Amino acid sequence: SLPPEARPRGASAFLMGYRAATLPTGIAMLWVGFHAGWPVAYGMCAGMMLVGLTGTLIADEPPAPEHQPNILEVIWQPIWKLLTQRRIYTTVPFVFFYRFAEFLVLGMIYKFLKDSAFTKNEVLVGYQITGYVAIVLGGMLGGALVARFGVRRCLLPFGILFSATNLLWAAITLTGHSIPMLLSAAVL
Repeated sequence: SLPPEARPRGASAFLMGYRAATLPTGIAMLWVGFHAGWPVAYGMCAGMMLVGLTGTLIADEPPAPEHQPNILEVIWQPIWKLLTQRRIYTTVPFVFFYRFAEFLVLGMIYKFLKDSAFTKNEVLVGYQITGYVAIVLGGMLGGALVARFGVRRCLLPFGILFSATNLLWAAITLTGHSIPMLLSAAVL
């Protein structure tokens, strides 16, 4: 566990590491899916999962804990601890709705881009790769800003930027096929 002052940088490093891991698979899956078909792409991803599965199967079993927790300790105590936190009934809805619209948009983005006449390669380069670079750079900048100003002071500006991204997707419906708009939406 990181000390509180190092957590923003730790979260930023985690985000960059996660994205570094998902970039090659995401781009490869799209490229293979676009050019060889989706059954081949999903088969390729299933094959990649065998690497992790193999590692799990050959790894040594961790030592058993001295105290074996029961179902009450494993499930109900953490839930009770969460529900008795101060301000939990305002925090949970805030967390849920903070990026809710973005998650809705992400579920429809590929169909939307296809319907907007973007080619497969434009989606691959313009959305996947550019978006990845923007996420990594944004993660570094966000980690630095949170470390300097704190989480609470950064939430509102970051939330406005999330919403602005959705406005850029809406602008694509007005402009139609526009590479600059695609890059702007992917970066923001």
